Amino acid sequence: MRRITKIINLKFFDTMTEQLAYFMGFVSADGYVYKSTKKSALLISLAIKDKGFLFDLGDLVGFKGKYIYSKQTNSVRLALNSKQVVDFFVNNNITSPSYKRKNLPNLSKDMFRHFFRGYFDGDGYVRKSHAEVSIICGNKSIIYKLAALLPSDIKTTIREVKRVNICYVLIITGFKNLIRLKTYMYKDSSICLLRKKIVFENLKHKNWTSLSNNLWGYTRSWKHGEFPAWLTDGFAQAEKYNSDKIPLLIVKEKGKHEEIVFIKLDDFTNMINKGKINGKIPKGVLQWLPKN
Repeated sequence: MRRITKIINLKFFDTMTEQLAYFMGFVSADGYVYKSTKKSALLISLAIKDKGFLFDLGDLVGFKGKYIYSKQTNSVRLALNSKQVVDFFVNNNITSPSYKRKNLPNLSKDMFRHFFRGYFDGDGYVRKSHAEVSIICGNKSIIYKLAALLPSDIKTTIREVKRVNICYVLIITGFKNLIRLKTYMYKDSSICLLRKKIVFENLKHKNWTSLSNNLWGYTRSWKHGEFPAWLTDGFAQAEKYNSDKIPLLIVKEKGKHEEIVFIKLDDFTNMINKGKINGKIPKGVLQWLPKN
C-alpha cells in the first residue's frame, strides 16, 4: 500500500471536481477497469501521437510510475494498479466490459458536462467536412442516458449500426447546435484533448465552403472547403485569447502585412447573410491578435 500511494495521489479521488469528472468520463469511454480477487487495475492505452495527453492524465492523478510502450501497436499505456482507484470507478458504475453497464455515475449537472467532455474525448468524433459530432457506444442504455442528460437545447439523434457487433451512435448536427455544445463542454474547462477541440472549432458554417473573402481589396479563397494552415493556427491562438471569436486573415496590401484578426461569430455570420462580407466591415467588429 505504501508503494502505491507514492506513485498515485489517492486524494485526487476524494472530492468531485471538474478534473475528476472529466477523468471519469474519459475512463468510461476509453479506459479498462479490471478487478479480480488477486489484482485490480485501471488501464488507459492511447496512440503514440497522443502520449502527451496521456501524460497529462497521469499528472492529474499524481502518477509517478513508468508508462508502458508498445511498438507492435504503436501505443503507450497508463496502468494504475490500485484497489482503491478501481473500487472508486466500480462504485460509480464505471466497469468493464462497458456493454454490461446499466447506469452512469450520479453527478450534478455541472459535473456531468465535464464528464461528457471526457467521454467525447475518449469515444467522440468530429467530421471535418460537416457540422457533425458523433459518439459511438456499444451499450444502448448508456448512449440513451448520455443523450438524455444533455441540455434540452442540444438536439441529438441516435442510430443503431451493425458492424461485428451492434453499436449505437449519438449524433449532434447543425452549426448552431454545435456552438451550444461547444460552450457546454468547454466553458470553464482546464483539460481536454486539444486536437479534438481544434477540429471542433474548425467546423464549417454552411456558407463557408464557397466563401471568398474580399477584405481591403484582397481575395483569398478556401478551395474545396479546406481550411488553410493559417486558419487552423488562428483557432489555436483563439483558445488563448477569445474563444468566442473566429480568426480571419487580413491582407492590407497584397502579399504584404498579413495579420490574423478576430471577429465575433455572430457578426461574421450576419455579414455573410446580409451580403456585407465584400463590403466595409462595421467599426468595432475586428480585434487584433494580442501580442505574446
